Amino acid sequence: MAGLNLRKNVDALGPGELQVIRDAYGRAQQIWDNRGYNYFAGIHGIPNWYCFHHDRSWRANINARLFLPWHRAYLFYFERAIRDQAPANSDLGLPWWDWTSQTSHITGVPNAFSTATVNGQPNPLFRAQVWAPTANPPINRFTRRFPGPPSQLPSSASIGGLMNITQCGWRHGQPRNGGLGSAILVAPLRY
Repeated sequence: MAGLNLRKNVDALGPGELQVIRDAYGRAQQIWDNRGYNYFAGIHGIPNWYCFHHDRSWRANINARLFLPWHRAYLFYFERAIRDQAPANSDLGLPWWDWTSQTSHITGVPNAFSTATVNGQPNPLFRAQVWAPTANPPINRFTRRFPGPPSQLPSSASIGGLMNITQCGWRHGQPRNGGLGSAILVAPLRY
């Protein structure tokens, strides 16, 4: 029976814990079948776009107000794939990032994810190769981030207000709730 793995704040991880996560991500990024990083990234984005961030899925004519349950299931399976690449005695859990912390509002993306190299080696948490030969046109490039100013990250009050919403009613590209549509994901990841 599998043990309980605690998800920790990325800023609270020790160097050894962070290295286990980097190594597991790096190994997963080298697997090109349905056990690898690219496969799971492709479920959320290129090339499959199964993520329901909107009322209707272009993949199926269904009402897709499934933002929270879809992402919980997605992260569960993604975390299992990453754990499969960690040492057997590891208690690896996907780290979370508290966007609302004072530190985040000053520094933005945590160093674990914003540093290109660690000890002279590429940091697999910084970027990953996206290989989607079936996309039209085919894609073979590295991921990239375009974070906005850290001061524009959601506040604790904004997240608290979002957690009182009973229905997600935004359309892809048109978030409601003061533009914080994607921020609703943060709170469930803390538990």
